[in-house]
Amino acid sequence: MGSFNSLPSWAKGTIAVAGTLTVLVGGYFAIRGIKRAVQSIKNNSESRNVRGDLSDLNSNKTTKQTISDSQASGFASRVFVALNGNGTDESAIYDVFTNVKNDADVLAIIKAFGTKKLTNSLLWDTVVYEGGLAGAIQDEFDSSEIEKLNSILAGKDIKYRF
Repeated sequence: MGSFNSLPSWAKGTIAVAGTLTVLVGGYFAIRGIKRAVQSIKNNSESRNVRGDLSDLNSNKTTKQTISDSQASGFASRVFVALNGNGTDESAIYDVFTNVKNDADVLAIIKAFGTKKLTNSLLWDTVVYEGGLAGAIQDEFDSSEIEKLNSILAGKDIKYRF
């Protein structure tokens, strides 16, 4: 420590600033890592719940999904494109959900969507959300848009709500 005291003031200041920045940047990345780990746990739980609920619905011919898995994947891709990037194409998402007939169809789309990273690219690609479809819609839509989407589902006697 004696050698530190013999340094000029500007060098001591530089070392102090560098040390503080190191602690701040390290803390930022630690918090970001913890948030990602928590989100990953939530996503895995949501995914297991969707798969289980979809399996239950598909085991009964009166609640079985009416869209094929490939249609569900296509719908999920359309929703992803509508959510990703600068701005959200709400009408494209409403259009997708006007094509579903029951809860199993909605869950099939959620399952096909999986976990995605949504980005915007004003200057460079920045991840603004990472997770499943329900969270992505809640992140991107305001309350009136969620209400409209849920009204589309309610109009078809679908119980699922975003």
